[in-house]
Amino acid sequence: MDCPGKGGDEQPAISYTLPVVPPVAAAESTFPAQTVARLERAMDTALSRTHARAISVSVRQGAAHWSSNRTGNGESPYPRYYWASVGKILTAALVIRQLEARDRGLETPVQQLMPAFPLPEVTVDHLLRHVSGLTSYNEDPEFRQHPGAVRPELVLQRALQRGRQFCPGSGWYYSNTGYQQLSALLEHMSGESYAHYANAELQKVLGPSSLQVLQPDELPPDVASLLSASGPVIQPGWPQGAGALVGSPDDMLKLWQAILQQRFWKHFPASRLFERMHPMFEPRLFYGRGVMRYEVPLDAGRVQTWLGHSGGTPGAQALVAWIPEQQVWIAVVLGGEGSAEATAALLARSLLQY
Repeated sequence: MDCPGKGGDEQPAISYTLPVVPPVAAAESTFPAQTVARLERAMDTALSRTHARAISVSVRQGAAHWSSNRTGNGESPYPRYYWASVGKILTAALVIRQLEARDRGLETPVQQLMPAFPLPEVTVDHLLRHVSGLTSYNEDPEFRQHPGAVRPELVLQRALQRGRQFCPGSGWYYSNTGYQQLSALLEHMSGESYAHYANAELQKVLGPSSLQVLQPDELPPDVASLLSASGPVIQPGWPQGAGALVGSPDDMLKLWQAILQQRFWKHFPASRLFERMHPMFEPRLFYGRGVMRYEVPLDAGRVQTWLGHSGGTPGAQALVAWIPEQQVWIAVVLGGEGSAEATAALLARSLLQY
């Protein structure tokens, strides 16, 4: 597909006004005993309804916090889990951090920052918002038949051989290839591997935590292995910028709070993450710059807004979200099959009693 100039005409998109993000409570407390009992019953229900081997969750509201890490068969759970595409929130935050350090904007062509990138019309923002037109490597039959770690430049080469979905800016298509290119861009700008750079920045912003971006073939023994009957599983480090993050739900909440509180950069308004959002695969689900907005239906036609990101691959399902109206933060990760979104909704209903 020939895409001269700056690409296609931008498709209609919507923006969301981000509410004020509250500071993290200085002291942590527990929920009342009746609330904890409702949350524990919700975990029982989630384990019985899903095919997950384990479910690990963290819930916060104000200073109150509750977490649970349980298996369906009574075995000891793993301390850390794979978060799949939820890791895109970190990739996006690090790209914005690097752009701000260089006094460059989102509309900067990738080729100006990384000369080896072969598409002069593709901007950083195109990759962040999935509007570059690049196909997603995980949908490529060749990669499905021969899974493994592949360098971003080879992934891009294969995507171009398959052909683009559309010219940049003229459509929306969820592309893990695009986020792999963002990890290559971070490597070029930082002079380090994506994993090494990302982990160093996590340490600077969050301090010691369980969160870790894995190298392509790295799998620490305290991370839950991926097992699935629905298809072949990947190694968590293979996707790199498209999602190579492991850790606990407690620390995933801290990361999401830090991003919305703009702790990864100084001047970029976090509200811009939610600009120019495009509808995704399902009704009431929208994508911005490394973030998702969920319009969760309640009763009597009411809708509840969630802000966060989902992730899923055979053997792992995950979600991190903030519910602004009730000031609730939820992180859920499943080892195995099931719905992280349904589990989070069950926990939210149990907490808020609606």
